[in-house]
Amino acid sequence: MVKIAILGHGVVGSGVAQGLFSKTELFRRKFENKDLIKRKIGEEIILKKILDIKEFKNLSYSNLFVKDFDEILNDDEISIVVETMGGLNPAYEFVKKLLEKKKSVVTSNKELVCEKGEELLKIAKDNGVSFLFEASVGGGMPIVKPLQFYFVSSGIDSIEGILNGTTNFILTKMAQEKISFEEALKLAQELGYAEKDPSDDINGIDSARKICILAELAYLKYVPFKKVSVKGIKDINLIDILYGRSVDMVLKLVATVEFSYNFIENIEVRPCFLERTHRLYSIDGVLNGVVVNGNVMFTGEGAGRFPTAGAVWSDIAFIVKNNFRNISPVLERDDHFTSLSYEEERRKFYIRLKAKDLDKAKKVIKDYFALNFKIMDKDVKCVRDIEYLDREGKKEDELALIVCGILKKEVLDLEKILNESGIEMKAYFEILSKDY
Repeated sequence: MVKIAILGHGVVGSGVAQGLFSKTELFRRKFENKDLIKRKIGEEIILKKILDIKEFKNLSYSNLFVKDFDEILNDDEISIVVETMGGLNPAYEFVKKLLEKKKSVVTSNKELVCEKGEELLKIAKDNGVSFLFEASVGGGMPIVKPLQFYFVSSGIDSIEGILNGTTNFILTKMAQEKISFEEALKLAQELGYAEKDPSDDINGIDSARKICILAELAYLKYVPFKKVSVKGIKDINLIDILYGRSVDMVLKLVATVEFSYNFIENIEVRPCFLERTHRLYSIDGVLNGVVVNGNVMFTGEGAGRFPTAGAVWSDIAFIVKNNFRNISPVLERDDHFTSLSYEEERRKFYIRLKAKDLDKAKKVIKDYFALNFKIMDKDVKCVRDIEYLDREGKKEDELALIVCGILKKEVLDLEKILNESGIEMKAYFEILSKDY
C-alpha cells in the first residue's frame, strides 16, 4: 500500500485525484480506476491528503482536504507527493522540504523544474528519493523518460519541438479560418486553451522553459534559462501565413536545441515556416510534437486535465516500480556554451517587404544576393536561388520571397540596405524542412 498527497486541486491536481476515484470501462466491464491502477502498478495507491486553500464540499473525497502544508510534510505514511500548484512560490519551498523529508515528489510545474530543477534533483539524490516531472513538458506526450532512457547508446544531436498547445492552436486557427491573431487568441480563451493572461504562451516563455528542460535531460548539464533565445507569436500577421499557404508551408512556434560533442550549439524558440517534408508539419491544434535527432518523433496532447494527469500517474508508477529508489538524473554545472548559433549557418528564409516600387526592390535584392551568392561556401547543400511568391488578395506594395542558402545576419544586412532605399522589411522567418 502506497499513500500519496496532492498539493493543489486545480486543473491538473483534480485530474490526478479523479484518475484514482473515477471508473473506467475495460473489456466491457466497469472497473474502479484505483483497482486498475493497482493491477498495473502492483500496489494499492491511497490518496490520503490534498492541500488547497479553497473549499471543495461536494466531492466524494472532500474529507481529504487540508489547509496546512505541515500536515502533509510531517505525515510519515505519505511517501509520494504530487505538486500541481504551479509557479515558484510556495511550490519551491514546499518541494524542497518534502525531498529533505525523504518523500518523492512528482510535479507538472515547468517553471519550478526550469528554474530550480538542478538544485531539487541534487536534493532528491542526497536523500535517496526521486523528483520526477514527465507532466511538466508535454502534458500527455511522453518525452521526458524517452530522453532519459531511450537514447542511452545513440546520444542526442538535436531536438525540435512544438511545445505549447495554446500558440499552436492560435496559429492553426489563423491558417485554417483566415482570421487575425487577436481573433484566434480570443477563440482560444473562450475554449479554455488560453489563460486570461496568455503572456507566457504567446511570448514563447512557456516553450522556452520546456526546451530548457529537454536540453538538460539530453545534455545532463544545467542549462541557464537566460541562454535560450526567445521570440513569440504576438506580432504574427495573417498575411505571412497566407503567403506560406500559397507554397504549402505552415507557420509554427518551434523550440530547438542542437548539440555538438559536449556543447550546446544553439537553443532557441521562434516562429518558423515548416515545409511539408518536415515531421512537425502536421502537428495542429493543441497537439505537441517533438523530433529527436531528426528521425524519432513523439506527439500527444500538450495540455489538459487528463492527459497531464496521466503523465503524473506514469511518474508515480515509475517510482513504485523502482522500489522508491532514487531514479532522478543529476545535472552537472558547465557554463561553457559555444559561440556557434544558427545565425552562422546557411538557411532558407521567407521575407516580406513593403515597397512603392517593386521593380526597384527586386533590383536591390538581386544586386545584394548576386554579390553574396558568389562568396558562399562551396559545401552549402541547398540550391541558392530567389523565389517570389503570390497570394490571393495581394496588395500592390507587397513583395514576398524565399531565399535559400543565406545567413540570418545577411537577412539583417539586407534589411539595412532596403531601409536606405526606402523599402521596409515587414517580416522574415526561417524555413525548416527535412534538409535543414
